[in-house]
Formats: sequence, C-alpha cells, structure tokens
Amino acid sequence: MTPEELKDKWRKLDNVNSSADNNSPRRRDPMIDGVISGRITSARDRLIKRYRMMALVIAPLGIVCTCFQHGKLPTWGIILIVLFFLLAAVMDLYLSHGISSIDPSTQGVDQVARAAGYYKRRHHLFQAILIPMAIGIISLYFMAYQADQYMIWGLIAGIGVGLIAGLAVYFEMMRDYRDMT
Repeated sequence: MTPEELKDKWRKLDNVNSSADNNSPRRRDPMIDGVISGRITSARDRLIKRYRMMALVIAPLGIVCTCFQHGKLPTWGIILIVLFFLLAAVMDLYLSHGISSIDPSTQGVDQVARAAGYYKRRHHLFQAILIPMAIGIISLYFMAYQADQYMIWGLIAGIGVGLIAGLAVYFEMMRDYRDMT
C-alpha cells in the first residue's frame, strides 16, 4: 500500500465517522460518553478536585465556624485553630498544584509513578503534622466545654462522624494514588 492509498483510506474512514449518526455503535461507546460528560475522571483529576475542595471550601468554613467560639475559647486557642486551618489549606493547595503538574500525556509511566509516590509521601507527612494539632484542638474544646454535658456528647459524636468520613476520603485518595503508581 502506498502512502497515497493510506491517506485516501484515512480520509474515507474520517468521512464515514463524521457522517455517522450519533446512534451508531462507534459513536455511542459508553466509556467515551462518560469521559465526555465528566462522569468518568482520572485518578489525577479526582485528587486535584479533592485537594482544591478541601483547601477552598473546608478550610475557610472551619475558620468561619471558629470565629463563633470567641467567648467560649481563649484567644490563643482561636488563633491556634485558625492557624491549623490555614496550614491545612496551604498544604492542600501545594498538593493540588503538585498533582496537577503531573502530565501523563507527556511524561513517561516511570515519571508519573515517581511523582505520584512523592506527593503521596508528602500527603502522609502533612497528616503527621496536622493530626497532633487536631488532637490538641479537640482537647481544647473538651476543656472549654467540660461543664456542658450536651456539648461533650456533641463533640464525641462529631469525632465519630469525622473519623468515619475522614477515613473514607483517605482510602479513596490512597486508591487514586495507587492507580497513578
């Protein structure tokens, strides 16, 4: 087959595809439809979305909710909580930016896996920094509300729900990291 014949066949195939109605099997592949509609995303895209959501929604919400504790918590405690949420937001933005710099279309599999492993280790390092801070903040709340039994039960329920939700998100993120490596 000559190059001209190959070009001619490609043109004919392109014409067949462009003239085909949207119900043909070639056009209605469920995987392609899912990718086009945004229902199917890559592990990289899910990680970026999750980190950005945590940095841009959860952290500011935590800071705003803390401001309502002004009379109940000492000023240094409120400053500590605000710093905790700011630090968490900066860390999440760092991870989001790092993950978005991974480009599977131009980088080799080895480079993508190495970069994903690097940011996974950074994720665990940031957790090692933030979890002790969170334990200290929760202890501060228990000390501030020790006289209010209903608040104590609310704190315990919040810890339980938070742990369940946090672990679910953590395992999903680790699955996405595993898919990238």
